[in-house]
Amino acid sequence: MRNPLYLLGIFSILRIAELYQAIQAIDNSGSQLDNRDPSDARQSACRVLRFLGTEKAAKEMIHRLGARDSPCDQEYYFGLIGSPHRRFIIREMEGRLTAPEQPVSSSFLYVLSLLSLNEQPSTHLPPYPDGDEAKIKKWEAQAQKRRDSFDDIRIKYTERLAAVVSRKEAEARAISLAAMLGFQANIQRAKRIEATIRIREKIAAMLPSVFLFLPADTQYSLLSGGWKPINSPAMLSVVRSIYESPPQTVWPIRETALQRLYELSPDEGRRLIPDEMHSPRPKISIKSLGLLPEKTLPELDDFLAAKFESSDSEIGYENLCVYSSLLARYASADALPRIKAACEEKTGHIACAIQTPLLAYFLRVDPQYGTEMLKKALSSRKDTGCYKSGLTGLAALYMCPEIERAAVVHLNDSEPGMVSQAAATLGQYGSAAVAESLWNRLEQWHQTWAGRVDELDVGEGGDVLASEAHIEIELVRALSFARAWVLNAKEFERLTELCVTEMGRKDARNLAKQADFSQSPLEISVHFNSMDDSVFHISVGQYQIQSLNALREKLSQYPRGTVFAWRSFNGGEPADRQAFAELNLYLEDRGMKLNR
Repeated sequence: MRNPLYLLGIFSILRIAELYQAIQAIDNSGSQLDNRDPSDARQSACRVLRFLGTEKAAKEMIHRLGARDSPCDQEYYFGLIGSPHRRFIIREMEGRLTAPEQPVSSSFLYVLSLLSLNEQPSTHLPPYPDGDEAKIKKWEAQAQKRRDSFDDIRIKYTERLAAVVSRKEAEARAISLAAMLGFQANIQRAKRIEATIRIREKIAAMLPSVFLFLPADTQYSLLSGGWKPINSPAMLSVVRSIYESPPQTVWPIRETALQRLYELSPDEGRRLIPDEMHSPRPKISIKSLGLLPEKTLPELDDFLAAKFESSDSEIGYENLCVYSSLLARYASADALPRIKAACEEKTGHIACAIQTPLLAYFLRVDPQYGTEMLKKALSSRKDTGCYKSGLTGLAALYMCPEIERAAVVHLNDSEPGMVSQAAATLGQYGSAAVAESLWNRLEQWHQTWAGRVDELDVGEGGDVLASEAHIEIELVRALSFARAWVLNAKEFERLTELCVTEMGRKDARNLAKQADFSQSPLEISVHFNSMDDSVFHISVGQYQIQSLNALREKLSQYPRGTVFAWRSFNGGEPADRQAFAELNLYLEDRGMKLNR
C-alpha cells in the first residue's frame, strides 16, 4: 500500500505539470500541442488554470487578467472569484496594483474589490425575506450598505492605482487608465466625490499618449460611447492615426475616428469627408458623410448622376445605397433631369434602401414630382415590399407636407398593414393638424368592428402587423405618443371607449396611467437622467424624449397652469442643475410650474 504522503506528492507533481502545460498552451495559442483550432486549445488551457485550485494557478491568472487581447479573461475572472485561496489572491492583487508591467483592467479592479468586500462579515447579506415587508425593507437597507461599502473599496483601490499609474509601462498604463475611466462611469453617483473627479482629469491628460496600446475593441468603445471624458485636442493625433491605419478587427472604428477627427478639427474633416464621398467603394455611412453643414454640395451632382446612369451591377448594391443617401442629403436640383431619366422607371421596383433616399431627394428638390413618385412607389406592391415601410422610413429621412398628406390618404388604404403604417407615421412625424384624421379613423374602425371582435384575426400568414386588429393598436399609440400634441384625461377616456379589443383597451388604460392624470393634486412627472454630465434619458408622462429641446417642445403643448414634478435620478450633478434651471425659466414664461 502506497504511503499517503507519497501519493500526495505525486498528485502535487501532476498538478504542477498540468499548470505548466496549460501556461505553454496559452502562450503558444495551442498551435504546437494538438490539431485543434489554436483558439479552442487556448480556451481549454485557460479553463485548466481556472479549475486547478492552487495558489500558483491563481497567481498566474492574476498576472494575465486584463492583458491585451486576452480571450480568457472570463475564465480568469470566475477562477479568481471561485478560488479557495481568497486571502492569498487579495494580497497578490494588491501587490500587483503597483507592478509596472501589470495591466489593471476593469475586471482586475472588480475582482479585487469584490473579494475584499466578501472578507468583511458585516457586509454579508442574509437570504431575501420574500413576503415580509418589514424584513424586506431591512434587507434593502443592508443591500444598500453593502453597495456603499463596495464603492468605498473600489474608490480606495482606484486612488491607489492613480498614485502609481504614471510609472507603469505603456501598455499596462493604457489598460489601467481605461479601467479607471470605466470605474468613473459605474460608481454610484453619490460617491463621485472630488477625489474621483481629480482622477478623471488625470486620466484625460495621460490617456492620449498611450491610447494606441489599448485593445482595438476598447479603443472603439472609448471613441464611441466613452468619448466625452477624454475629448480634448490631445486626442487629435490619436484619432487621425486610427483613421489612417485602423485596426482590422473592429471595422466601425475608422468611421468613428473620422467623426471625432471632424469634431476636433473641422477644417481637416471638411477635406476628408468629400474624399470619402467620391470613393469607388464607400466604407463610411451617411451618418458620418452627412455631417457637413452645407445644405447642398453641387460639386457632387455630376458624380452622383453618373453613378445612377451606370448599371446597378456595375456599381453594386451597397455602394448604390450610399450614393442614394448622398443624393438625398447633398445633391442640388440641377441633377434632377439626369436622375429622373435614370430612375423614374425603376421607382417601385428597386431595393428599399435605395428607393427611400431617392424619394426624399425628389420631394426635396421638386415636391410635385416627388409626390408623383411617392404615389407610384406606394401603389407598387408586387416586385418589392417597400410599400410596407416606405412612409415611416421616408418620414424619418425627410418629413414634409407631401408625406403627411399621403399618410392621411393611406389611413383608408385597403391593406391593414398600410393603414397601421400611415397611423404610425402621422403620430411620430405629423403636425397637430392630423390629430382629427386619426380620431376619425379610430371612430370609423370602432363602428366597423364593434360587436364583431371574434371575427378579427391576426392577418394573412399570422402577420400581426398586417391584421385589422393591429390598426387599433397603431391608432391608439399614434394618438397617445404623438410628437405634436398631448392627450388630456377626457381624451384618454374617449380613447379607451373607442377600443374594441381587450388588448387595445388595456394599452389605452396603461398609457393613461403613465400620463399621470390620475394624481391629485395633478403633477406631471418629468424623469431626468444624465451620464458623464450629458443627457442620458428623459421622459414626461408616457413620452420618451431624446433631448432638452424636444422636452421643451413637448412641455409647451400642455395647457397653461400645468404643474410638473422634476424627478432626477442624479440630482445635484451639473447636467441636472443646468437642465432644471433652464426648464424652470422656460415654463414660468409660459404660465407653468416645475417643482423638484
